[in-house]
Formats: sequence, C-alpha cells, structure tokens
Amino acid sequence: MQKEFFDRFFLKVRHIDICSSDIKQLLALYKLYSNVYSLIAVFTNLEVGYGGRSEIHKKAKSIADVLVSRIEEGVDDELKIKCLEVLFDYSSQYMDEKWDDLALDHSSLLIEKYTGDKAKEKGKSQMSLDMESSLCNLIGICFYLVGETELAQEAANMIAKWNVQQIDTGEWTGLPFFAATKRLYAIEAYQSYTFDLSFDLLLQRGLDFYLGSISLPKREGEPNEEQLRELLRVAELLLFAKNRRQKKEQLERTRAIVEQYLKKIDEECGGGNMASCNKIYSELSLNCMSVLAACLMGHMNCNLEENKNREKSITETE
Repeated sequence: MQKEFFDRFFLKVRHIDICSSDIKQLLALYKLYSNVYSLIAVFTNLEVGYGGRSEIHKKAKSIADVLVSRIEEGVDDELKIKCLEVLFDYSSQYMDEKWDDLALDHSSLLIEKYTGDKAKEKGKSQMSLDMESSLCNLIGICFYLVGETELAQEAANMIAKWNVQQIDTGEWTGLPFFAATKRLYAIEAYQSYTFDLSFDLLLQRGLDFYLGSISLPKREGEPNEEQLRELLRVAELLLFAKNRRQKKEQLERTRAIVEQYLKKIDEECGGGNMASCNKIYSELSLNCMSVLAACLMGHMNCNLEENKNREKSITETE
C-alpha cells in the first residue's frame, strides 16, 4: 500500500469548502473522514499524520451541521435516508447525540411512509433497490436507539424476503452487483443492531458469492462512476471476508485501480488543467479517497492478523 500517496491527497481534500459543497460531496467527504477516523482509532501511531482525532471530529461535526440544514431545506427521500445514516453514524462514532432527536423524527416519518399501513396497501414498488437496503439499515439503527421490537420485526421481514429470493449459490439472480452488496451490508448492520444471527447463513453465502465473482476493470483509463461505487462497496465487504489471501489480493487490486485514477487527475492538475484540479474535490474523487482509506485499513488489519498468527505459531512450537 502506498500510504504516502493517500496522505498527500488527503492533505488537499482537507481544504474543501464544506458550506458550498453539494449533498453527494458531503456524504462522500463524511465517509472519507469516517474511514480515516476508524483507521487512526485502531492504529494510533498514525494519528499525528492525519491531524489527530479531535480535528477529524471537528470536520465531521461541520459536515453533519450542514447536512442538517440541507435536510431542513428539503431533499428527496433517498438522499434524506443517506443523510440520516450519516447523522446516526456521527452520533455513534463521536459519542455526540446532538442530532439524535431530529434524526429520529425524520426517520419515523420515512419509516411510516414506506412501511406503514398505507404503504403496505400500495406496495413498496416506489422504493429503488438501493433505497430499500438503506431503509432497512435505518430501521435497524432506530431499533437500536429506541428499542421498539416492531422496528426490528420490520427489518427482519425485509431481510426474510431477500432470503427467499437468494438461490443456494448465494446469488440474487438478476440483481445488480451494487444492489446485492447493499443488501449484504444491511444484513450485517441488522445483526449488529439486534444481535439476531438468524440470517447469518444468508449473509455468509452472499459474501462468498459476490466476493468470489468480483470482476475489477483491468484496462488503463478512468473507471466510470458505477465501477467506483462498486469498488467502495467491495473494499467494505472485504473487511468481513475470512479468506486472508483473497482479501489482500483483492484489496491490492482495488487500491491500484483507484490510485491510478487519482494519479491521473493529480498529474493533469499539476500541468495546469483547471478542470482536473476541480475534479480533486468532486464526489467521484472523494469516493476514491474513501476506497483508499478502506483499503489501507484492510491491508493493515491483514498484516496485523498475520503477525498475530505467526507469533502464535512460534509460541506453540516452543
């Protein structure tokens, strides 16, 4: 992993004007800071190089504040759910409950809108596949915070439907890769919020299938936005993977593709191309940075795990 490259790019994006950024930029930027915060929380020796946890906390709070104002101004439901996920993540990661009541109020309205009696009469076809998984995750978060068993049951009902649709190989036939991995992430989140492991086989079969079917682009050039979104999800899923060799190889391939794109932008910007300079702060580039942070975290976790196993083996031999 070329940590130096990530560090150099991270220094640049730290100067983004949060107040003038659009919602998708803010969501991507928050994810980047969240991944970096998780990284230095585990590997504390890296903290100084990234400005320290207190500075990252301050940045995350600023992003959350702006997202709240955007929610109040009015956004579509799919984006609102993503914003609410960020507010709840902020509360959990930084132990700051400032926005919990507001986020719960908005979440309750959305959950009622899409799962209440009126919604069930009409059916849930108005939800995109991406939104359905996000809503399932949001319901799990709300259950964790308020403890209402009806919420856990609603999330379980959604996952049970996915369970019926999944075939023995772990595939959801005809479901796009990103939508499938969003489901896996929602199932894992449900388990962590409810401690209900009844869908663990569903999760493990899905992870085995979709991590085994990854086809990362090999050609040089700029990956499209859909590929970058998939790469981010792949990097997160790989953190759950049990096969260490597979994990390291795929993380390295993911890192190489994403880093290639960022290097191209950086070189063009250095050559005076202002359009490329602006791309550095785009949602696309911020998602790339999130991928690199997740890859760096996964790579260091793999090394840590291998070192522990090596030490254990030496001790047992002695």
